Amino acid sequence: MQQMAPNQDNLKPELELTLAEGDYQKQQLKCYAYGQGQLKVTWLNKEMTLLKTQANKPLPVGRNNCTAPSNSGQHYYWYSHAWLRLTDVGKPLD
Repeated sequence: MQQMAPNQDNLKPELELTLAEGDYQKQQLKCYAYGQGQLKVTWLNKEMTLLKTQANKPLPVGRNNCTAPSNSGQHYYWYSHAWLRLTDVGKPLD
């Protein structure tokens, strides 16, 4: 069986999120990529309801997580997004 190469365009995925109002501290929101630590978060509007973040280097199989503390600081809210690594013909890598 021949191993197919991953599509290079999807190895550093960009995540764009629209946030709903809630009991969390937007200014404390942080995002992380598997094996890369904290990522830069870019706010796309002044209300801080739309953001984007991108992996710093090619991702292994993994996910991005974004988290923010509640307004009370007693717990955290999480968002997680899993990424699929595909070949140039759109098939998942084994």
